[in-house]
Amino acid sequence: MSSLKSGFRFSPFSHLYIEEKALEYPITREITSKFLNSNKVLIGDYREVFTRPRQSFNLQKKAVKLILAVKKGEFLFKAPEVCHDFGFSNFYYTSPILNCPYNCSYCFLKGMYPSSNLVIFVNIQDYLEEIEKLWAEKKNLYIACSYETDLLAMERIVPYSRRFIDFCRGKKGLIIEVRTKSANIDAIKDVLPAENAVLSWTISTPFIAETYEKNAPGIEKRVMAMKKAQELGFRVRLCFDPLIYYKGFEEEFYKLIEYIFDNIDKSKVMDAGIGVFRIPKEYMKNIRSCGIYDEIFYFYYEEGKKVFSVEKSIKEKMVNIAVRELSKFLPQEKIFYL
Repeated sequence: MSSLKSGFRFSPFSHLYIEEKALEYPITREITSKFLNSNKVLIGDYREVFTRPRQSFNLQKKAVKLILAVKKGEFLFKAPEVCHDFGFSNFYYTSPILNCPYNCSYCFLKGMYPSSNLVIFVNIQDYLEEIEKLWAEKKNLYIACSYETDLLAMERIVPYSRRFIDFCRGKKGLIIEVRTKSANIDAIKDVLPAENAVLSWTISTPFIAETYEKNAPGIEKRVMAMKKAQELGFRVRLCFDPLIYYKGFEEEFYKLIEYIFDNIDKSKVMDAGIGVFRIPKEYMKNIRSCGIYDEIFYFYYEEGKKVFSVEKSIKEKMVNIAVRELSKFLPQEKIFYL
């Protein structure tokens, strides 16, 4: 079990809820073999547990349960405007796992799902087949597969990062992005990198990481993981998203960028994305109405057509600082911002 803990600081699950239909999948057997001492409960549909009423997202984070299910319905979704498209018009995302092992205070998932229990859909082959169909239709396709979870942090429980990397290798016009805060790069050190697979690390200033990114690895560990990923031959992206303003932001961001580029090879950085804190209005409404009291959701925000976001003047200030500091190491065409 120690190897699991090295992936993310998280207690083993006391309960596994398993859809009866999921029992026939090899991945279900692989996962359950890692939790021999957990109570196994058979269920008909994962929503019986995941979407039942009167749950507390934050309380469940203290004792998360694992749910194994079979995905039905849609597998791929057009990415919303609030996400970076990095210049790709055919930008989609998919979610083979719902929820994240970390517990970042600012996470939009708190307003998206009624539960913080983790759901793993075990029919990963169905996801890959749907991607293959869309890729054949679109020819050029960008798929984000780790927006609603952290696949690399979950890799020792369910090896989906490697499945996506292996799947996209050699498929011209298809780009797969695995976004993460994990330091768990050793879990895929035996995987042959693919030119069209991107490992994308979310990085915050130390103050934000320590204040709002509970359970996630510290900045030094993330940077060391990026460094090792580069050494292994993976394409690496930097994501400074969400930027959150506070007194001292400018000085800490400057030091953060210096530290990152003191340790990684700038010539091997694919690009960098910058985005200020923003959240869909519906999610904010859900969060504020269901007893989630993380302070980040109660700051003043400007109300846009679809999202709440920081004031325009603060947004411009943070973006300008970030672009200025990144431009010291990366060409302008490699810096994207919202």
